[in-house]
Amino acid sequence: MYFLFVLAGLSIYLLRCYINNQPDTHHITIKRNKKQNANHFSDETFDENSTEYFNILIKVLILSTYNSEKFNSVTSEDFPFRRLEEDIGFVFTEDVFKSMLRNDLIKETELPKLLAFKEATLKISEDEWFLEKVDPDSDKRWIKINEVADELLTEMNIDTKNYNFESGNSE
Repeated sequence: MYFLFVLAGLSIYLLRCYINNQPDTHHITIKRNKKQNANHFSDETFDENSTEYFNILIKVLILSTYNSEKFNSVTSEDFPFRRLEEDIGFVFTEDVFKSMLRNDLIKETELPKLLAFKEATLKISEDEWFLEKVDPDSDKRWIKINEVADELLTEMNIDTKNYNFESGNSE
């Protein structure tokens, strides 16, 4: 009986060695076309959507002027505070930002304030955004973000400081 267990174990071991030493015949090679770039989006693709990117930028700036009372009037289902960080990150990605510049949606003169706005938002950690720990009424970083966003909206001739989540536009 013991001999049968040893024989079965040895058979399994030899079968396993045989399978492991077999050459892989299922290699799949994906060759990249010479015309295909690593980035599948072209400047034209970004330019087609630049107005939408600009609308997101305006939404970000309007929401960045909100105090706690205005944020509380917006239900978290409409817009969680953490989503603001995602939108800020998105509109300041290089291709999106360049597209808005190329299409004259933002002006060269607005660049310093836009970069100051981005820099101010970077001072808030990911955890603070995600856990919504920022107090818009007393946090000095938020007050700075609020001021810069308000100045930018004024400079961009955006009169309204309210955002309508139902229509997706500023009011």
